[in-house]
Amino acid sequence: MIPTACSPAIAVLPETGVMGGYMYSAGFGAGDAWFMTPLFDADSGAPLALLDGTSMNPFKTGAAGAVAVDESLTASVRAVDSSTAAVAGADVVITATTASEPVFDGDELEPGTHVTAMGQYSPAKRELDTTTIEQATYVPDLRERATLDAGSFIHALEAGAITDDHVHAELGEIVAGNEPGRTSDDEITVFDSGGTGIETVAVASLLYDRALEAGRGTEIEFAPASEALMGD
Repeated sequence: MIPTACSPAIAVLPETGVMGGYMYSAGFGAGDAWFMTPLFDADSGAPLALLDGTSMNPFKTGAAGAVAVDESLTASVRAVDSSTAAVAGADVVITATTASEPVFDGDELEPGTHVTAMGQYSPAKRELDTTTIEQATYVPDLRERATLDAGSFIHALEAGAITDDHVHAELGEIVAGNEPGRTSDDEITVFDSGGTGIETVAVASLLYDRALEAGRGTEIEFAPASEALMGD
């Protein structure tokens, strides 16, 4: 089946010695998609592994969100009847939806709240309203994403509530200590998590190493181009 869509995210990790990507595809008329993560040796280019991106993705995204929160919590989980009840008194608000309209009112966020949004990877996706984006210290995983596919940021930008300069820093810049994170207890912060090639390849490399140690996985033979094309 010829794919009608194929969206890659690639990265090279020189210190780790690997490179790879994250791609998904769907066929003509298909109601589903397949996510794959190929991993290669960065020096030789030889294939190392092919991983199921769908199974890996929730853990990768959750780990990035945990880094952004940088906080140990004993959570009490229960269902509530409204978004108002969900955000009331919350130190951390996490959205993980496929929503095209905001899932809570930004005016209901209390001072000092941190928000992690995981479902805003398309201009048509919008979990956070303009109020939330406007009042928050806004941190995406990649700066370029903010005006490319971060739906809530794009809506706030088009509404004239913010400018391109509203991006405070990338998460990696804060983790590396190159930019400050939270600077006051009353500050509302947003981490817009859309996923990056770096995150994907780093996790794939970790899983590959652990699989080798545990003797897991199935070996597949691939012929290098010199053999496959030239016959030697």
